[in-house]
Amino acid sequence: MLAVACLCLYVGLNNLGPALRAATASGVAGTFTAERLDCVRHPGHETCTWSGRFRAVDGPAERPGVALYGSGRGALRAGQSVPALDVGNAGRVYRPQGSREWIFTLALVVAGYGLLVQLARRHLVPPRTV
Repeated sequence: MLAVACLCLYVGLNNLGPALRAATASGVAGTFTAERLDCVRHPGHETCTWSGRFRAVDGPAERPGVALYGSGRGALRAGQSVPALDVGNAGRVYRPQGSREWIFTLALVVAGYGLLVQLARRHLVPPRTV
């Protein structure tokens, strides 16, 4: 249980900042240009993401090999450019409308802390005597 708590906290806390910036659409504004559609098929379900390049509005530097969060098969076509935000999440940029990714990230942090509290109560608090 300690390993699960630590894993939840590690993943959640490392992604909390970018997830909150994505939720509030706070980041470096720029343009995402779609290049490649990557799809994974599951039984009765398909998940697709567009990968491409991000160029900030105020800088000449371009980030290749980034994915646009929430972009499915019909969202773009190869060569199409759309507004995007870089919130500091390596390998991913977001639409200016924001993201709900923070909900799962926060749930991981809460679950991790909850498991740690359970472990502490079980091992550090003496049992009650009747």
